[in-house]
Formats: sequence, structure tokens, C-alpha cells
Amino acid sequence: LPGWIAQLPAALVFGSVTLRAALRYWGGPQFAPIMAVLAAWLALLLVEPAISRRWAWFFAPYLALQAATPILLIASPAEADWSAVLVAILSMQVMQRLPVRAGIALIGMLTLLVAGALVWLFGVEEAIGHALIYAAANGLLGSHALAIRRAQEARERNQRLAADLEEANRR
Repeated sequence: LPGWIAQLPAALVFGSVTLRAALRYWGGPQFAPIMAVLAAWLALLLVEPAISRRWAWFFAPYLALQAATPILLIASPAEADWSAVLVAILSMQVMQRLPVRAGIALIGMLTLLVAGALVWLFGVEEAIGHALIYAAANGLLGSHALAIRRAQEARERNQRLAADLEEANRR
């Protein structure tokens, strides 16, 4: 798959979060700080691959910081419950990079943290619906990323086999 197709869901999720924030806070005192937080979140998302290629250890603190952002936004006076969907983007990254079981466990943990923040904000009854929707988004986009990862691995394996076969035929 071309890279832009693989990244399209993340771009749509982030775009929807930014639009929701802009519409909700436009003209108010919370607009600039929330837009700054979202801009910083996006900047870190975009530079992370280059940094992690150079320093592999960076991915863990990156995930912690990026996951803390929506939870803190939910718990802030802005009550930005819509920011919880940012964890779906992290779910994609986790399934692209970590072993499958570790990725699933981490997505589950992040989903529970978001659910806890939503319960704090809304109470149990209202939070259940929100938490289930966000859990579904995390699972769906994580699965999407895993499918892309497996397709890339299969393509690379096929290319190696083709190269080995070509070499054998040449001999």
C-alpha cells in the first residue's frame, strides 16, 4: 500500500479532533491553549519516526507523553472528551512496531485509562457509551495497522524469495 493510504485514517482522526476543538472553543479563552496542545501533539507525531530510527528508546517516552495528552485534556477544565480518539492513532503506531501481544496489551491499558478519565468526567452511566466507541476505534485502527504491517512483511519476504530464486537460477 502507498504510505498515504496507510496514514489516511490517522489524518482523518486528527483532523476531526482539531475541527471539533476549533468549533467548540473558537473565540474563547481555551481556544489558543488547546490548539497549541494539539499542534504540539501533531508535531511530535510527525517527528517521532525520525527520532525513533536514531534512538530506539525514544518510542516508550513518546507513547507515554502522547497518551497522557488526551487524558489530561479530558480531565482539564476544558473537558475535552473528544480528545480520547487520539489514542486510536497511538493504537496504529503500537501495532505497527510492537509484538502483537504487547501491542494488544498496551492498547487495552490505554483504553482503560481513557475510560477512567471519561468516568471521572461523565460518571459511569454516560461514560460507558463513550468508552465503548473509543475502544472500538482503538481496536479497528490497531487492526488496520497490523494488517498493513503483515502485508509489508509478506511483500518483503516474497521479494527475498524471488531474489534467492533468481540467484539459484543464475548459478
